[in-house]
Amino acid sequence: MTNQSLVDGKTTELKQLAQGANARELQVQCAQLLNMNSQEVRRLSNGDLIQNLQALVRKERRVTVEVLRHLREIERRQL
Repeated sequence: MTNQSLVDGKTTELKQLAQGANARELQVQCAQLLNMNSQEVRRLSNGDLIQNLQALVRKERRVTVEVLRHLREIERRQL
Protein backbone atom coordinates (compact mmCIF):
# COMPACT_ATOMS: atom_id res chain seq x y z
CA MET A 1 0.00 0.00 0.00
CA THR A 2 1.40 3.40 -0.96
CA ASN A 3 1.52 6.45 1.28
CA GLN A 4 -1.09 8.11 -0.95
CA SER A 5 -3.41 5.12 -0.49
CA LEU A 6 -3.02 5.39 3.27
CA VAL A 7 -3.75 9.12 3.18
CA ASP A 8 -6.79 8.59 0.97
CA GLY A 9 -8.05 5.84 3.27
CA LYS A 10 -7.60 7.96 6.38
CA THR A 11 -9.30 10.92 4.69
CA THR A 12 -12.28 8.74 3.88
CA GLU A 13 -12.36 7.41 7.46
CA LEU A 14 -12.28 10.93 8.86
CA LYS A 15 -15.13 12.01 6.59
CA GLN A 16 -17.20 9.02 7.67
CA LEU A 17 -16.45 9.70 11.32
CA ALA A 18 -17.37 13.34 10.93
CA GLN A 19 -20.70 12.26 9.44
CA GLY A 20 -21.29 9.72 12.22
CA ALA A 21 -21.10 6.72 9.86
CA ASN A 22 -21.03 3.41 11.71
CA ALA A 23 -20.82 5.20 15.06
CA ARG A 24 -22.68 2.54 17.03
CA GLU A 25 -20.74 -0.31 15.46
CA LEU A 26 -17.47 1.46 16.20
CA GLN A 27 -18.51 2.15 19.79
CA VAL A 28 -19.33 -1.52 20.42
CA GLN A 29 -16.15 -2.72 18.75
CA CYS A 30 -13.96 -0.35 20.76
CA ALA A 31 -15.66 -1.25 24.02
CA GLN A 32 -14.84 -4.89 23.35
CA LEU A 33 -11.25 -4.04 22.48
CA LEU A 34 -10.74 -1.95 25.60
CA ASN A 35 -11.81 -4.90 27.75
CA MET A 36 -9.04 -7.12 26.39
CA ASN A 37 -6.16 -7.90 28.70
CA SER A 38 -2.49 -8.24 27.71
CA GLN A 39 -2.69 -12.01 27.32
CA GLU A 40 -5.65 -11.74 24.97
CA VAL A 41 -3.84 -9.16 22.86
CA ARG A 42 -0.76 -11.39 22.61
CA ARG A 43 -2.91 -14.24 21.26
CA LEU A 44 -4.36 -12.18 18.40
CA SER A 45 -3.37 -13.01 14.85
CA ASN A 46 -1.40 -10.34 13.00
CA GLY A 47 -4.49 -9.40 10.99
CA ASP A 48 -6.70 -9.12 14.05
CA LEU A 49 -4.08 -7.06 15.87
CA ILE A 50 -3.89 -4.57 12.99
CA GLN A 51 -7.69 -4.47 12.64
CA ASN A 52 -8.14 -3.85 16.37
CA LEU A 53 -5.57 -1.07 16.35
CA GLN A 54 -7.31 0.62 13.44
CA ALA A 55 -10.64 0.50 15.30
CA LEU A 56 -9.04 1.97 18.43
CA VAL A 57 -7.40 4.76 16.43
CA ARG A 58 -10.77 5.63 14.87
CA LYS A 59 -12.32 5.81 18.33
CA GLU A 60 -9.44 7.96 19.57
CA ARG A 61 -10.03 10.38 16.70
CA ARG A 62 -13.71 10.65 17.54
CA VAL A 63 -12.90 11.34 21.19
CA THR A 64 -10.29 13.93 20.22
CA VAL A 65 -12.84 15.75 18.05
CA GLU A 66 -15.31 15.80 20.95
CA VAL A 67 -12.66 17.08 23.38
CA LEU A 68 -11.80 19.89 20.95
CA ARG A 69 -15.47 20.82 20.56
CA HIS A 70 -15.84 21.04 24.33
CA LEU A 71 -12.66 23.09 24.70
CA ARG A 72 -13.84 25.46 21.99
CA GLU A 73 -17.17 25.93 23.78
CA ILE A 74 -15.43 26.50 27.12
CA GLU A 75 -13.26 29.13 25.45
CA ARG A 76 -16.29 30.72 23.78
CA ARG A 77 -18.01 30.98 27.17
CA GLN A 78 -14.79 32.22 28.76
CA LEU A 79 -15.05 29.68 31.57
